[in-house]
Amino acid sequence: FQAEVVDMVRAPGGFALQTDLDAIEDAIDRLKADTVLCVLSTTSTFAPREPDRVDAIARLCKARGVAHVINNAYGLQCTKCCHLVDQ
Repeated sequence: FQAEVVDMVRAPGGFALQTDLDAIEDAIDRLKADTVLCVLSTTSTFAPREPDRVDAIARLCKARGVAHVINNAYGLQCTKCCHLVDQ
């Protein structure tokens, strides 16, 4: 397998970078879901990046039949992050 990096987009009206869900969907479709090992997302980041939209990514991956791996290393201290991962 080869890593496919999906760039983030600037949040409307701000400087933060956020998940580009459309680009992830496009990448899965372009590469064909059966050749995608997984989508890797993270709940912990450093400014100016926002945490990934793990709930939306999970729904997309489920619909496409692609595994979703969430790095929640620092998120264990945050009940909101843990709740999102448990969904």
